[in-house]
Amino acid sequence: MADTTKSKRRTHGSRNKKKGWKKSDVKDVEEHLEDQRLQLRTGGLVAEKTDEQLFFVEKTSKDQKEDELERSKKKESKPLHCYRHLQPNPKIKPAPKPTAKKQKKSKRVLEIEEKEKQGIYTKSKKRKLDDANAYRKKKQEKLKSLQLEETNLYDLWGDNDILAAKEVNEKTKAEANEHFLKVTKKVRKKAHNSYTKKPSARPAVEVIAPGGSYNPSYDDHQSLLQEAHKQEMRRLNTERDLNRQTSTRYVSRAAVEDSYLEEMSAGLFDDDETDDEDDDDHESSDSDNQAGDEARPPNPPVRADERKTQKQRRKEKARKEEEKQRVIKKEENRKLNDVYRLRSLKAEINEKEKEIEERKQKRWEKRNDPTRIKKIGRQKYQDPFLEIKLSEELVPNLRLLKPEGNLIDDRFKSLQRRNIIVASVPMKTKRKYKIKMVEKRSHREFK
Repeated sequence: MADTTKSKRRTHGSRNKKKGWKKSDVKDVEEHLEDQRLQLRTGGLVAEKTDEQLFFVEKTSKDQKEDELERSKKKESKPLHCYRHLQPNPKIKPAPKPTAKKQKKSKRVLEIEEKEKQGIYTKSKKRKLDDANAYRKKKQEKLKSLQLEETNLYDLWGDNDILAAKEVNEKTKAEANEHFLKVTKKVRKKAHNSYTKKPSARPAVEVIAPGGSYNPSYDDHQSLLQEAHKQEMRRLNTERDLNRQTSTRYVSRAAVEDSYLEEMSAGLFDDDETDDEDDDDHESSDSDNQAGDEARPPNPPVRADERKTQKQRRKEKARKEEEKQRVIKKEENRKLNDVYRLRSLKAEINEKEKEIEERKQKRWEKRNDPTRIKKIGRQKYQDPFLEIKLSEELVPNLRLLKPEGNLIDDRFKSLQRRNIIVASVPMKTKRKYKIKMVEKRSHREFK
């Protein structure tokens, strides 16, 4: 049987050529090197790591909770970075605390203290101790007597138990004071009458007029609008008066007199006077006018035909005397008439006194009115403008209602009405001076 398989022969060639080099498998070496590179990239060689780095001990839930608590405690104990400026500076020593120096006692004081230890006291010390003991005994006796006394029952709405009620009130006050002294060892100070008294009887929140409702009746709303109209008219009138008083169309009295003299003297002097006259001529003319005024008599001379005769003078004197006597007689008649009309005079006096008394009573009532707005400071209280809605602004439901006024302003005005704070006016916040910028010398040096 013929062998069909051919035996493979290795061809033996020359080995000193590149073709005759022996081929070796380096795949495992490359994989090993690649694995080493990967380990170096991901945290280091595994062969060089310790067992603690490669393995970990499995913990129970209890151990995990303990670790979490420890971590949270560490976090809590560590101060926040934002509070570092509150920590004390270790380089700065704390300030020493002031300590009172012990004063040396004199020999006399030491001797007295030694005698007091033995039970020997001075006269003043004995007197103080006796007074304290007597006061303590008296206080204890009073407390015992108060404890032994029984409370008196009385009818609150009865007619004849007012005195019993007063006694019980005084007793309760005494017990309260005794308890206060027993506990605090101090006397209670009596408060002033105005401590519990309100400065005004006005309520803190006043109810608005019915016309200020969101759905008012026609009459109420119209009355509120009328009141707002009156308030606005008063404001406009005061503003108009102030503008009239401060306007420039009112000329001063001196200016009016100057203009009057100028108007009245128009045309009295010649306008064709030449302007070539010297100042000396003007001065001489002025001096001549002054001399003529001084020499002129106060009254014009009386002519002979206008002079009064003796008879005219006598008649004039008699007429004056009659006029004088007539005035005197009229005064006497008036006095006599006053005597006869004593009743009417008395009624007039009573009417006047009654009117004065009424005015006095009104002033007293106004001064002692508990709802009166007092003038505490320099400014006078001014009522705020009424918060109103016009007829076309009224809405049918609360959802469409828009609020009026300011809550802070309302409370501020309420405090002023109740005499709690001083009435004030808003001040101007506009700055009247420029801010002066000054550059510090320390900043200037580093430029």
